[in-house]
Parts: sequence; structure tokens; C-alpha cells
Amino acid sequence: FENDVLLIEYLAKHLSVGRLAIILGSAIGRNFGLPDQITLLNRMFRLKGQRPPSGLDFTRGIECFRERCCSGSNEELLAVMQTALYKDVSTSFEDLRHNEFLAAIAALVTRIRPAKVSQLIALNCDDLLETLIEYHGSTCQLITSDRFWAQQADVVVYHPNGLLSAPPSINRRE
Repeated sequence: FENDVLLIEYLAKHLSVGRLAIILGSAIGRNFGLPDQITLLNRMFRLKGQRPPSGLDFTRGIECFRERCCSGSNEELLAVMQTALYKDVSTSFEDLRHNEFLAAIAALVTRIRPAKVSQLIALNCDDLLETLIEYHGSTCQLITSDRFWAQQADVVVYHPNGLLSAPPSINRRE
């Protein structure tokens, strides 16, 4: 894939026959205001009135947080993580559609009829892209497990790292 012209032709060919899946990294939401892992961890500790221990990577930091601040409860951990992840983030259509990257991906699955990209693999844990796709009138099936019931949907979004949907209380205007 060193030759851009060949790469574009290759991708266009696979897009035209519906054989293109898009893999999105966890940084997709950063330019929309979602935190990186360390910022997320720091927000979580602050929500509990604590200071994060220094020198821990994200995985060890989350485990430390779960034990120290959530009494080992996964449910409590996920609730705090959800709050910290979406802090000061609006998921209104108006705000989401102004993000050029999210809008471009949404266009690939919603505006081409029939949609040529029907599978997304999202390594992030937010649902901003899915929200924008649904605002455009398409349906998403969100997959977070290796076992699931197939459904009729315009696009299937695989979340192998899990999913923390935005809480309904977030600024979602119709």
C-alpha cells in the first residue's frame, strides 16, 4: 500500500461491492472532547474525591480505582467511567454533525444506498458515531460480545473492548 493511486483504486473497488469494513481506533472521539485513557482515569478519581496513584498504566489504574473507590464493584466502576467519559460532551445532532471525521464515516454507511460499508470495528468505548448514524435515519446493531443474535440493521458496529453509551441525560436535542 505504498502507492496511493493503487490503494485508492483497491479501496474504491471493495467499497463498490460492499466488501469494506472500517476499523476505528480508540482516539476517534478525542477531537470531539472525549478524554484519552489517562485523563479519563484522572477524572474518575476526581469524581470520587481522590488523587490517582502515580506511575500506574491505565489497566492497573482502573483496577486500583475499582478496588479503592468502588469496593470492587464492576457496576460502580462502569457508572463512574461513563460519567467521566461523557463529562462536558454534547451528543446533539448539531454538535455531532460538525465533527468532520464522524460525519465522513457516517456518510459511508448512511448516504450511499444501499450502504456499501455495513461493518465497523470500533476499538473505542463511546457511541458518538452510532448516535450520528441513527440521527441520519439508519439503524445500528451494537455488538459487544462474541455471541449475539443477528438483527436487521443498516450497519453492524463491533465493540470488542466494550461499550459505554452516553447517558440519556446528556444534551440530546431532537
